[in-house]
Amino acid sequence: MATLRMPNTTFFGQLAVEPQKYALLDRPIWLNLVYAFLLYSAFVGYKSAFLHKTSRIPGPLHLHWTMLPALYYYVRGTQWGYVDKLHEKYGTLFRLGSRQIYVSDKHAIRQLLAKENLPKVNWYASLSRDPKTAGMFTTTNKEYHRSRRRLMSPAFAVEFTKQLEPFLVDATSKLFEGYSKRVQRAGGAQTLRFNLYEDLACLAMDILGETAFGVSFNLVACLDDKEADRKFIDINKLLARYLHDGGIRFFCRPFDKYMKRDLDVYKLTNPLVDARFSETEARRAVALAGGEAGESRKDILQFLVDASLDMQKGQKEKLTLTHVRDQCVELLIAGGETTSNTITYILKSLLENPGKLDKLYETIEPEPLDYPVPGFTSLPDTPYLDACIQEGMRMYPVTSELGRRTGKEPTTILGHVIPPRTAVSASLRALHYSPQYWPEPHRYWPERFLSAADRETLGGHDAPDADMEAFMPFGCGPRNCIGSKFAWHEMRMVLHTLLARYKVQAVEKQVEFRQFVTFQLAKPKFEIAVTPRMAVQA
Repeated sequence: MATLRMPNTTFFGQLAVEPQKYALLDRPIWLNLVYAFLLYSAFVGYKSAFLHKTSRIPGPLHLHWTMLPALYYYVRGTQWGYVDKLHEKYGTLFRLGSRQIYVSDKHAIRQLLAKENLPKVNWYASLSRDPKTAGMFTTTNKEYHRSRRRLMSPAFAVEFTKQLEPFLVDATSKLFEGYSKRVQRAGGAQTLRFNLYEDLACLAMDILGETAFGVSFNLVACLDDKEADRKFIDINKLLARYLHDGGIRFFCRPFDKYMKRDLDVYKLTNPLVDARFSETEARRAVALAGGEAGESRKDILQFLVDASLDMQKGQKEKLTLTHVRDQCVELLIAGGETTSNTITYILKSLLENPGKLDKLYETIEPEPLDYPVPGFTSLPDTPYLDACIQEGMRMYPVTSELGRRTGKEPTTILGHVIPPRTAVSASLRALHYSPQYWPEPHRYWPERFLSAADRETLGGHDAPDADMEAFMPFGCGPRNCIGSKFAWHEMRMVLHTLLARYKVQAVEKQVEFRQFVTFQLAKPKFEIAVTPRMAVQA
């Protein structure tokens, strides 16, 4: 009689009966490689999520196996919103994977940026033409930055900034002269529409052209005059391509050295720098021979040229022609759209809060359209305008984060030990929207920034006091914005002049934001409707 045998369902039992079914060598090699890769990825992800030194820091678990979701937000320029949501979920400290930490605590941020002054992440270096001659903005070398900062600080000091005032006034006057001509062509008191975003971007570049390259880029003139010199008309586009290529190179390491970088922006700027070097050397030669050399132009470019020529050949610190070329282009990167964008966002906030805008108008006397543009040293004291600007900078910081990295030694943040060579981002936007520091953070509330004395005349007694330790629109520490004073003067000047001459109304109802190098609009358009104030009052 046959014996009934139960099938052996265990793995080893099946292996004994059908060994060929489990033979790896009988499968295609590619399939074995796929299995091996999946097993390795699972192990690496598990180790990163649960065994890494940062495993006690909260954060989304799935990013330990793939960073594609985070990369998607980065490529689209919407990572700022993604980071905001993660801060809301995990608190002031969280991690993306094991090598990227985000922090929004004010004390921890000051520790990173000021006390420890951690170096910038390598992403900044990818934006430079050559890390060896990088300027202050893109260098990741702390010592190199310190020497460059020490060298350039006098060019952004109060007294030197006053020497730049005529260039700022001249460029701003051209913008408002163009507005006045449009009003006159329309019959005087009619309401006109301007693309403020484009106009202010052109103004900012003209100001930088005057101060950093010694010429106006003439972009404001090109807005209305088809016969204007259009030599620099594409400079914003070329600068954007230059930055785009730099960002792509960062994600294509180690193959970036084989990638060709778009350097067309240098074809426009290098001749200006080279010409100033030649002029200065010729002027010095005349003076050395006892002749009348004439006065040099007092701007940032001349400051850099003089510093370069004054350096001794044997001196350790170098500032060559190439250094000056690269530093001037970096001034365009750091100062081109940052100020103009912030002015746009401040006006957007005011237009969304008409009560605040009306209150601001009450503090600014109307001016005729042909009134001379006042310099920043002659502007009247306007505490409410200043408060509106500060609140705008709180809600719309120039950048949503500042990337730093730990060095060869670990550092401790909020009780957590961060390993060496780990990226740590200071989440400025999350800091500025933290209800811990800013009650009703999504409310545009300029009165927070008013002093007790100003609240007696302007109101706002119910507003909470601004937490200035949690207010970092220009960063903080040794790498804060060196041009912050100049940017502040420019914002006050432009906003005061615009609001003194025109009543503004909203046209754009909704706008979308993107974050790449800076915080910007998804589409380069923000239209406003303006009516002359003097005509309105008549």
